[in-house]
Amino acid sequence: MCETILVTGGAGYVGSHCVLEFLLNKYDVIVVDNLVNSVRLEGKELPESLIQVERLTNRKVKQYINGDLKDESFLDKVFTDHKIDVVVHFAALKSVGESVAKPLEYYENNVSGTIKLLKSMRKFGVKKLIFSSSATVYGDPQELPLVETSPTGQTCTNPYGRTKHMIIKAFESANGIKIPYKIVERRPGDVTALYADSQLALEKLEWRAVRSLQEMCASAWKWQSNHPNGYNTKK
Repeated sequence: MCETILVTGGAGYVGSHCVLEFLLNKYDVIVVDNLVNSVRLEGKELPESLIQVERLTNRKVKQYINGDLKDESFLDKVFTDHKIDVVVHFAALKSVGESVAKPLEYYENNVSGTIKLLKSMRKFGVKKLIFSSSATVYGDPQELPLVETSPTGQTCTNPYGRTKHMIIKAFESANGIKIPYKIVERRPGDVTALYADSQLALEKLEWRAVRSLQEMCASAWKWQSNHPNGYNTKK
């Protein structure tokens, strides 16, 4: 019998890509999302990202549940209704600028919501959690690239936790277009640079990064060109 994975924030960008991989690896997947960072079109049961995931994998998400992690009774019902083996936690607000302007909302959602999720997991005996954090927890680091043992929380510069010039140039090169831009000061809370050393992932998981920045930019532009209004684009 395959394990059941609960993915919080599973309709978002990172979450939906992980749901796709879980389905391809024959796990049963339950998704909880409040659609703050995703889209469900009128008349559809699933968010559009999960519809595309099901199409690509030819497998079904076991259940999508619209709800908020700050609601303890909602969480308890999810764990009561389903035997969950693992929780993968992506649900979080994520805008650096907004987090500086609205810190209380970010603490309430990202910290309080996670605590309530952990309490429900404890109540129902679910002991396996994968937490998707942010590189901003490393603040403005003294050494790069970051590794798993790099200190966190010491120099955080924003409640959510480099300039974009290199990415702009890569995007222009990959897609043959010019992007108008203006160099200004970093947003409040932004740090100079954050990037990770993936050596441990190679050693433990036999995973290595194979896509280039240009490939990423080309893929992103292809999707945006085909969906100028996002998932609301009429086909």
